[in-house]
Amino acid sequence: MPIGEALQLMAMRKYKFPATVELEYAIPEGSNAVKEVAKCVEFARKALRA
Repeated sequence: MPIGEALQLMAMRKYKFPATVELEYAIPEGSNAVKEVAKCVEFARKALRA
């Protein structure tokens, strides 16, 4: 799934439903769930600025 493009489409069409972040991968050593979700949120923000 091209997540960045999907987020851009949602913004362009002004969809009113939310996008959610689901952490469904093994958390790398030295990290935690909060850090990993923050990375996902930053990815989404960058995709929406593109």
